[in-house]
Amino acid sequence: MCNEFGVYRAKTPECSRLHWLQDVRTALERHGIGWAMWDYADGFGVAVRKNGEVVSDVQTEYALGLRKADIRGQRLEASEGCGKQG
Repeated sequence: MCNEFGVYRAKTPECSRLHWLQDVRTALERHGIGWAMWDYADGFGVAVRKNGEVVSDVQTEYALGLRKADIRGQRLEASEGCGKQG
């Protein structure tokens, strides 16, 4: 069991954070290792705070396999900051 993992939002580019979460999650699952996120709605969380309310972060849910497709029709590669490096 991987007790907890995550990436600190305030210091990490969104694209890097999403890909790292997806890579770690898929590696753990590939080896049959259960996992848990660091927190729910703080600096490492699955959700974010907007206007004082906790709301779902769709891209993070997608990276963690909690959503099969982004409701906005985007994939991680199309999210902000995830363009191809040239």
